[in-house]
Amino acid sequence: MDREYKEVLQDVLALDRESQITIAETVMSAVSATPEHNAAWRAETRKRTEAYKHGDVPLTDSDDVMARERKRIDEARRRA
Repeated sequence: MDREYKEVLQDVLALDRESQITIAETVMSAVSATPEHNAAWRAETRKRTEAYKHGDVPLTDSDDVMARERKRIDEARRRA
């Protein structure tokens, strides 16, 4: 790795978490914004939409998902 990369990495790691997340999202967006990537996501979206329309996908109520995950987080905190 070149010196410039190391310096940039050190600068990013010195930032607060929110700034790091914003930078990571920006970089990921720039890296993944290729025609091939966009085409792959469109194809995946169509596939998932068709599966939903045909009833091939089990659906879970979002309130149930959130309750289950909150419980899982609480249990993990108690073990820690």
